[in-house]
Amino acid sequence: MSKASLVLRGDGLLHLQWEPGSRIEEEDAKAAMIAVDSICEDQGHPMLVDMVATASVSRAARTMSARRPFTCPRSWIQLRPTADLS
Repeated sequence: MSKASLVLRGDGLLHLQWEPGSRIEEEDAKAAMIAVDSICEDQGHPMLVDMVATASVSRAARTMSARRPFTCPRSWIQLRPTADLS
């Protein structure tokens, strides 16, 4: 993932943080989902997605999870909103 970092913290929380000013496109969202699935394997983890400083999120990126859900079981996601959801 070139626009984000993903860390499985010691407390079991997955933290996905998008770089400030990023424009998140469908390919970026797909790469993030693949990375999450890779880290989780078959274990569920709570997940914090930090998008507070992103520039924009494309419609295709926003709908990515509806078309291809995470395979990481029992995970839940807390979103921190971006300024522009265009």
